Amino acid sequence: MNDSRLAVIGDVGGHLDSLVAQLIVLGVDVEERLIPHDLLICQVGDLVHKGPESAAVVALVDELMAENPGRWIQLLGNHEAQYLPDCQQFWTPTVDEKTAETIRRWWDNGQVRIAAAFDVIGSVGDGIAVNRCPVGELIVTHAGVTPGCWKLLGEPDSVSELVAVLNAAQSPAVWRAGTLLGGFEDMSAGPLWAVATSELYRSWALLSDEAKGLQVPAFSQAHGHTAARDWRNHGWYQPLDAYRMNGSASARADERRRITRVQIADRVFFGTDPSSDATAVPVSEPLMLTIRSRELVT
Repeated sequence: MNDSRLAVIGDVGGHLDSLVAQLIVLGVDVEERLIPHDLLICQVGDLVHKGPESAAVVALVDELMAENPGRWIQLLGNHEAQYLPDCQQFWTPTVDEKTAETIRRWWDNGQVRIAAAFDVIGSVGDGIAVNRCPVGELIVTHAGVTPGCWKLLGEPDSVSELVAVLNAAQSPAVWRAGTLLGGFEDMSAGPLWAVATSELYRSWALLSDEAKGLQVPAFSQAHGHTAARDWRNHGWYQPLDAYRMNGSASARADERRRITRVQIADRVFFGTDPSSDATAVPVSEPLMLTIRSRELVT
């Protein structure tokens, strides 16, 4: 299979115009609902809430998936998860019933999942540092995979096994909420809820202590959900800033695209959450990478 462009689109949060603007930059014919054949889009979840157009966003994505089989990968965010059976409702106001039914249909049909994995061979476009990814395996989830979550999932030996276990969604570890719902920092928070700085990055930084004795598969990650950078004040959140200062992590930011690149030891983490609230934050284009094939695991 020919090399493909991978676009990782961050949290949309009910802002239709923001999503459409990114799709147009990617060459998507939004009117005809057509995605270019050399392009694979992976959206990290949180399509809904915050903004005023959750229903329209979900309807557009539903049509894009129907018209472009295999070229739109939809991941589950914590905001979509509250519409699944037995999941906790935490956000009001909720979406209309038709939109909620669409999300449940996606879940039942396997059109939305927890994780995706890709074989990255380079960056796309200008190749600035924030866009660069080490050649190899990249896992994309909504909030990121903590090493503690990996251990609770049974310590899968490979990326393919890890993604399969995540997508089976049978372990409570997948739904583990951490500080956002539990009220305390959890180094085993799951891929829908881990806070970037205090749970995801911190857990990997703590892993550098050899006394932990935890060996995990080496892979890069991309996630949304929360940002490592305070985009409004142009600074890094703690504890990441402390890690930067003591040399245990490096961090770069693309302010224009609201993308962060954090490196801890030999692992790279891309953050794609633009931190929109009731008002959309303009994002010029998503994270762009070149991959060797469509997906490592389907």
